Amino acid sequence: MDTPDDTIDRVYYYRWSTYKRALRYTVPGTGYISTEYDNPVWYSGGNTAGSNEAHSALVDAAGYHIQDGRWLRNRDFAGDYLDFWLRGGGNFSARNFSEWIASAAYQRCLVTGDDTQLKVYLPQFIALYKKWDSNFTNDITVNGSATTKDLYFQTPLSDPAEYTETSALARSRW
Repeated sequence: MDTPDDTIDRVYYYRWSTYKRALRYTVPGTGYISTEYDNPVWYSGGNTAGSNEAHSALVDAAGYHIQDGRWLRNRDFAGDYLDFWLRGGGNFSARNFSEWIASAAYQRCLVTGDDTQLKVYLPQFIALYKKWDSNFTNDITVNGSATTKDLYFQTPLSDPAEYTETSALARSRW
């Protein structure tokens, strides 16, 4: 990339160098994932029951990684990452935090013009959506204020945010 503005060029190359450093090849059949850590962390995706695959993939950041990857000429990186969350090692933990994998996959489709992966993964997207049923409630009251019916909720820690002073003082942890 070469623009008349050196600042834009530097930001552009910094962003892509950062993304490139975050790519990790895991194992054959899983391929590439994006991570935010140099070393595996215990709470990352891939730490499934009976598995010792610790890839340090975080579902709360997956939407960002997929959306960044949509601009790459090589579609394998973002494609592998979708595979990881929807069919691979990350599937077990894909709902541990708030995520927008389906939205990011759709945004990727809009850039690439290729909807094949969206169609193939439709059953996985539906299953991921249904996993949120356990976070569905009616007539929820938060800090004394009643909300409308039909609301999904998430704990602050899993949103991903730390518990706030307000949530720490609330009777429930959300």
